[in-house]
Amino acid sequence: MVTKGMAKAPAREKWLIFLDTNIMLDFYRLPGESAARQLAGIVRHKDSFIVTEQVRMEFLKNRQKVILEGMKNITKPVEQRLPMIVADSKPAKALVNSIKGAVEKQKKVSEKLQQILNDPARYDVVYRSLVKLFDHNSDQNLKRPQVKRFTIRNLAKKRFILGYPPRKSNDTSIGDAINWEWIIDCAKNSRDHHNILIVSRD
Repeated sequence: MVTKGMAKAPAREKWLIFLDTNIMLDFYRLPGESAARQLAGIVRHKDSFIVTEQVRMEFLKNRQKVILEGMKNITKPVEQRLPMIVADSKPAKALVNSIKGAVEKQKKVSEKLQQILNDPARYDVVYRSLVKLFDHNSDQNLKRPQVKRFTIRNLAKKRFILGYPPRKSNDTSIGDAINWEWIIDCAKNSRDHHNILIVSRD
């Protein structure tokens, strides 16, 4: 109820969010707690996200590559050949023990990454969280077996052939165009006139 003469509070803006695949893959590059916190927020508000089967496939295709890149950065600690004159000293013995401990820890970290790579449903928090988003049934999730995906695909083909953005000069697929046409469709058909937020590096 509004009292006569009282200013009406402005309507709260509503948003739909589209996350580019590269942003999703960046969760593998964030500190664990930070990634888990942000992913939990995405899952909690999954009704607000625009999702396509295209993004899902791109994420699944590239997650292994990102994890393997991280594994390459982990180098095995090198054992030191200490001068014999100091080999029996306390600092030298402490150094040798520290290196042995580091070797064991490096091995465990590599094993953990291998588990994340090979059994994502059990060990990969990024994968588990984003699958909840990809599998969620909402008006903004374009996935199989929805018939509308064929309409969006045809619009994307037309956009690609005409050279309309978003399109990089070396693009050979209509992936970006599919995402763009679906974003437009979600905006046009939003009953609550949502604003659209696109999170991307482009």
